[in-house]
Amino acid sequence: MERNIQIKSADFDESKPLQLLLEINQDSYNYALIDENSSLKTIGSSTSNLESADFLNLNLSNIKISYFSKSFSIVPSNFEQEISSFKNLMEINSERETFNTCALNSEALVVYTINIARQQALYDLFQNFALFPQINPLWQGSRDNGVYVNIRGSYAEVLITKNSALNFYNIFEFKSDNELQYFLILILQQKAIDGKKERVYISGDISEDFLTFQRLKTLIPLLSIRKPETNIKIDQEFNNADIQRYFSLLNLISCG
Repeated sequence: MERNIQIKSADFDESKPLQLLLEINQDSYNYALIDENSSLKTIGSSTSNLESADFLNLNLSNIKISYFSKSFSIVPSNFEQEISSFKNLMEINSERETFNTCALNSEALVVYTINIARQQALYDLFQNFALFPQINPLWQGSRDNGVYVNIRGSYAEVLITKNSALNFYNIFEFKSDNELQYFLILILQQKAIDGKKERVYISGDISEDFLTFQRLKTLIPLLSIRKPETNIKIDQEFNNADIQRYFSLLNLISCG
């Protein structure tokens, strides 16, 4: 899929305050600009340097950033007192990364690392922003019971909710459709979920006409594309944006 995309609303007014939603991936970023009436005004993806993004010159009143990290864990919120001990167990390289925490809900805390150079670059670009690990927006948009898969380039996030509570979350790298199929089926089997009978929702860098989707559907017949369901107003002019690609990005609106 083309990685440099920008779609603007016809009545986009750059002078008005805008909320920026920014999702940083391994080698690209997704972004959306929301106006004061909760209407989507711009959405896009880019592999260019974030430092050269056009939206940096706009009147940004609220900034939410989702950061991709392969080094993370989920712990009970009452574990906060022992975080320093947990940090030692994760064997953080203090010269390259910093250790962060973020509440997932009232019962769970996410601990993760962020590259020091990337973190400093964000502070250089934005005076104020709220930072969330990648699970937070995916969780916000997936509260109904079910299995949710979000494709981010060569990585796949898998989130399982049961009784409106977090049941499972993990992220893995895949190098082929066969690997993606294998890991998904393995997770379903480990969680005693019948892939032939249970509905599985998928979003991110995928669409129904992708061969990857068609291959997965032969193993998971009830596989379906999941589009974001937020309180953001999305006009018809964004119909060509493959909106399922921005599932986790747009769910950032509900974080914090």
